[in-house]
Amino acid sequence: MNAADNNARDAQDRSADHELGMMGEIAESFRGRARWLTIVAWAETMAFLGLTIFAVVRFFDATTLREHVGWATAIAIAYASMVAVKIWYHNRLNRDAILREVKRLEQQVAELRREMTR
Repeated sequence: MNAADNNARDAQDRSADHELGMMGEIAESFRGRARWLTIVAWAETMAFLGLTIFAVVRFFDATTLREHVGWATAIAIAYASMVAVKIWYHNRLNRDAILREVKRLEQQVAELRREMTR
C-alpha cells in the first residue's frame, strides 16, 4: 500500500469517529461549558409539557364556554412555548455540529500544510 491509500483510510476513520448521530449529539450537549443551557432547556421542555397536559385535562373537565376558551388558550401557549424551546435547542445542536466540522476541516488543512512543507 502506498501513502495515499493510508491517508485516505485515516481520513475515513477520523470522519467515522466524528459522526455522533442525534443521540450522540444530545449526550454531547450535556458535557462542556454550555451544559447548564442544556439542562435548563430540558427542564423548561418538561415543565411546558406538564403544563400542556394539565391544561388538556382541565379543558376536558371544563363546563362553560369561557373555561374552554381559557384552557384552550393555555394549551396553545404552553405547547408553543415547548416548541420554541425545542427549536432553540435543536438550532444549538446544529451550531455545535457545524463548529465540530469546521474544527475538523481546520485540522485537515493544517495537516495538508505540514505535508506540503515537507
